[in-house]
Amino acid sequence: MQVLSDLGNNLKIAKVDINSELKEQSLNAQTMGKEAFSQLVANVKKRGGLESLPYCVLKDGKIEIVSGHHRVRACRAAGITEIPVLLDESNLTRSQIIAKQLAHNSIVGTSDKSILRQLYEEMDSIDDKLESFVSVEDLAKQGVSEGEVLNLAEPVKFKTMTFLFTPKEFDDVRAVLERLEQEAPNMVAVCDEKDFEPFVKRIQETKKANDVKNASVAMHLLATGGEK
Repeated sequence: MQVLSDLGNNLKIAKVDINSELKEQSLNAQTMGKEAFSQLVANVKKRGGLESLPYCVLKDGKIEIVSGHHRVRACRAAGITEIPVLLDESNLTRSQIIAKQLAHNSIVGTSDKSILRQLYEEMDSIDDKLESFVSVEDLAKQGVSEGEVLNLAEPVKFKTMTFLFTPKEFDDVRAVLERLEQEAPNMVAVCDEKDFEPFVKRIQETKKANDVKNASVAMHLLATGGEK
C-alpha cells in the first residue's frame, strides 16, 4: 500500500494492489447485470482506470472493500492491478461497516433483498441501522417486523436526546407541534408508536436530500417545507 494523500479525520487516499491487498465483504447485497458490468469494464479500459474511488476500511490489518466491489472486479477484468482507494482508518466496528456498505449501496444499483436482510440483522446498533438508510418497505417484504427494524427488543437502554434550535427555528417547530396538538388532542407525544419509523425515515431522507448532518436542521426543514 502506498499512501498518496492524508485527508485528515483518519481518511487517506492510498494506492493498493487489488489482487493481494484488497478483501471483499463475504456478503454484498449489491447486484449488477452482465450487460452493465461489461459496460463498466469497457469504460475502465477506455479510461485506463477508475473515475470514482472505492471506499475501503482498514480492519484487523486488512483492507476491506465497503463500497466499490464491482469497480474493483471491473479493474481486474480490464487487466488493471493497482488502483487508488479512499481508505478509512477510524477502526470501524462490523456493525458500522455494514451500515456504510448499505448506505453507499442505496445511492445507486439494485440490492439482493435476502442478503440485504442478512446484513441488516448483523448490525447491533440503532444508529448504524439508521445510517444504513435501508428501506423499511424492503425489509417488510422479507418478513422483518416493525419492532425488528430498529432492534427494539427488550432489554433496551433508552437515552434522552436534546435538540438545539435557533430562536427562529424553535418558533417554526413549536408552531407545527401546536398544530399537531390541535389536530390530535389525545396524543401525549409528537407522534404515536406506529408513526415513529416513518418519522425517522423522513428525517433521514431529508438529511440525505439536503446534505445536512444535524437532525434538528432536518426537522426545521420539514416544519417549514424547505426540504428538497
